Amino acid sequence: MIEYKVSRTLSVGNLRRRMYIQIEIVNEFGKRMLAVAARDLAGEKKTNFKFKAMAFPTGKYVLRVIGEAFTAEQSFYILN
Repeated sequence: MIEYKVSRTLSVGNLRRRMYIQIEIVNEFGKRMLAVAARDLAGEKKTNFKFKAMAFPTGKYVLRVIGEAFTAEQSFYILN
């Protein structure tokens, strides 16, 4: 289990080429809670994003990264 207290930094890496991606946080019911980013990212470069976890109620969330050629998800918990 991952705990996020005040803020959380997200890292996106391993893109092989420049591409448009969307990063969003959804709650356990599938409702989008935050659009973290929607932009072109350079390939072969790590990019960090930060959001305020204190703005979210305690619960289970899913970080969803959607690229032109892939979709990735990871579950995490916020304990406030």
